Amino acid sequence: MIDFNESAFKRWQEDFDDFNYGFRSYCFQQFRVYSIHVDFVPGALQQIHRRWVERCEVWLNQETHPTTKKLSHIKRAALLLHALTSIQFLGNFQEHEYDEEQKYDFRGTADQFNQSKQDLIDAREAVLALDFVLNIIHYFESNRIDREEPFSVRLTMDMRHDILSYILSGEPQEKALYLILKALYLRHTRAGAAN
Repeated sequence: MIDFNESAFKRWQEDFDDFNYGFRSYCFQQFRVYSIHVDFVPGALQQIHRRWVERCEVWLNQETHPTTKKLSHIKRAALLLHALTSIQFLGNFQEHEYDEEQKYDFRGTADQFNQSKQDLIDAREAVLALDFVLNIIHYFESNRIDREEPFSVRLTMDMRHDILSYILSGEPQEKALYLILKALYLRHTRAGAAN
């Protein structure tokens, strides 16, 4: 899990260096779990961050009610997912044994580990981007107090593969990614309305 809180997401959007550190730290955790080394494409994450910030501003000004002051965490996360999957940010993968004491363990069977590692190698940016964004949304949703239903993870492995297939199928649409994520986390408010 990434070291994350509500203010981190705001800082990441406001400052590339904070985002760069947070996202790379998350990626390196994954690389250590699977004993792989990956080079980042120089400048790619800066382009991604710029695109994310610009699209958030466009959505705030054009896709929301004029009185809206900020985008929801799901909208911002969907736009981040779109930005992360629109530019290749990783180079070659290679097997690598880390000398440090292992800090991250895989919690599953050997078959699940092998499948998960192969998914990461095959779908690189899409897997890291989706899982990163899901971690962000999980944080916000698990800490909400305005929902009638308790938070539970609804994403199945089959659905995760379907989302990854959509991302990898060509040019996923921002609004489609937003609607997918919103549907995954839809819960009734205490007043009864779904949101």
